[in-house]
Amino acid sequence: MRSTVLRTTVASMLLAGAVALPAAPAAAAAAGPHLDLTPPAVVGAGLNPADIPVEVVNTGGEAQSSVRLRLTVTPVAGSAVRPLDSTLLLTYQFGHQWRSLSYETRGDTLVATTPALSGVDADGTTTLRLQVSTRPTGSAPHVDEVRVNVATEALDGNGAVFATDPAPDTVALVEPRAELTGWPERLAVGTPAVVTVTLTNTTPLAYSILRPGLAMYRAGNDQVVVERLDGDEWTPVSGPSSSYNWWYADGYPSLQPGETYSAKLRVTFTDDAAAGEQGHLYHIGYTYFGYPIAVAGHPYTLEARAVR
Repeated sequence: MRSTVLRTTVASMLLAGAVALPAAPAAAAAAGPHLDLTPPAVVGAGLNPADIPVEVVNTGGEAQSSVRLRLTVTPVAGSAVRPLDSTLLLTYQFGHQWRSLSYETRGDTLVATTPALSGVDADGTTTLRLQVSTRPTGSAPHVDEVRVNVATEALDGNGAVFATDPAPDTVALVEPRAELTGWPERLAVGTPAVVTVTLTNTTPLAYSILRPGLAMYRAGNDQVVVERLDGDEWTPVSGPSSSYNWWYADGYPSLQPGETYSAKLRVTFTDDAAAGEQGHLYHIGYTYFGYPIAVAGHPYTLEARAVR
């Protein structure tokens, strides 16, 4: 096993889930009702949600008894594309709770809308609070970064736009990369499969106190043996935890941007009754608190034990 970094840090470092945009140069005040917000420039998969206070400035506008926010999220031209409805998490504050916005997909574009929230007086100002986070998905090929433009609008009680953010904001959605090499698509019961697992921080953010693991969502995982190569010895990996996971790391690795953690593992199915089974093995990186940061899935088909 090899690690370019392995250090113990305080859990509060996990709060670095986003990087704020730099302050914009001073400009003439927007005329009429408008929105003032500063989304983060970078949002990292699995890290804590980033707060986005949205100030509704109703200069010269009529009083609104309620306000809805609508965010239109569109991949930047030339950017990689992922399914935004399953990777982007947008929530709004409702009292002491955070609730999900409703989503509508239009091709690669995601439209997210809040319900009716607090109103705003004529020539008044109110602040509505959003949070943004992102998560990996195994349903589409991995990409390190997706850049999106976010256009934000305020809607009145009739659903008409009465205020907008003067210009769209650009946000980078990033995630580390999980890799698993050497996994065969077909393997026999009783025959070990030796694989290399690698977790690489391809983002500009720090990822601290991680729990990388293997996962299989199936019955009978108590008859699967996972071992880690330590020097010249194969060491059993405890598991399956919660019936599905094997935490293979020796400790809790932390990864600064560009750093990698890797290990060599041996996976053996021992249940002869499982012959003919088809499924997936997942390599997943989690934060200490159990939020996924990266995932790679690989299919398999089990064959009968080799006759000797």
